[in-house]
Amino acid sequence: MHAYLTTSLFGGQRGDIFRDVFILDADGKLRVNGPEKQPELDVRHPIQKIVVYSHSKPLSGLSVTYQLASGGNITLSHGYKKGPLVQVIDFTENERLAGVFGRVLSLNDSHEGDLILSLGFVIFDASTGVIRVVNPPGTPNEQMVEAMNPSPKYIPFYVSDVLAFGGFDAPDTDEYTRIEGLFFYKNAAA
Repeated sequence: MHAYLTTSLFGGQRGDIFRDVFILDADGKLRVNGPEKQPELDVRHPIQKIVVYSHSKPLSGLSVTYQLASGGNITLSHGYKKGPLVQVIDFTENERLAGVFGRVLSLNDSHEGDLILSLGFVIFDASTGVIRVVNPPGTPNEQMVEAMNPSPKYIPFYVSDVLAFGGFDAPDTDEYTRIEGLFFYKNAAA
């Protein structure tokens, strides 16, 4: 039997929570929260693709394509899925998400709360031993950050061995939502 854990939240918790996976007590396997009948996640190669969206704000949206134990896949998307800054990260069959890193913009003195400012990935190729780092698709304009909070505080984070994503997305305007905060699911043995 496997044991999984959920990390702490990085960023804010305004808006609606999303959990890309859950654990069924009966079998202890990770199940994907999709429109299908709770398909099992392939924990040996859980992620096939990640798309990060940024639309003149910090992290606007996130789409993750998960590989299922059955061999199929399912894509779950959160936040606003358009924008001028789009980063697509495809994983080969031998690549694993070794880590997720980024920065949280702390807006404690603002009605906005904290939010994810940037997001990057460390990817390990199990067949070659090569690591590649995919940096965030860009940092928001410093003037925009200063306008949100005259004395911004940046909080870095890093999480290893990520299997799946969870978090909060909140309305930003009438047109779209943004990712406020993220937490991660990982293997407890890692």
